[in-house]
Amino acid sequence: MDVTNKHIIGILKKEDEIFMSAVRLNAKPPIKGEITKGKLKWRGIKIVQQNDEFVTIKWLEQRGQQISQQIICKGG
Repeated sequence: MDVTNKHIIGILKKEDEIFMSAVRLNAKPPIKGEITKGKLKWRGIKIVQQNDEFVTIKWLEQRGQQISQQIICKGG
């Protein structure tokens, strides 16, 4: 596995940890058990992504309220 793939996998694992803890702790009501698309949709949770020239910012929102920290990926 090359360096680029290792870096991308590391970023995705960190993103997954942040998003999982947000839906388990910060969502109202918190999601218990299996996390499914239906549970996320029912609670109004979605991923928001903002792209600029060399920066991508992602976070989770629940009905317009940010429930996770922002993940900032710098490129270029």
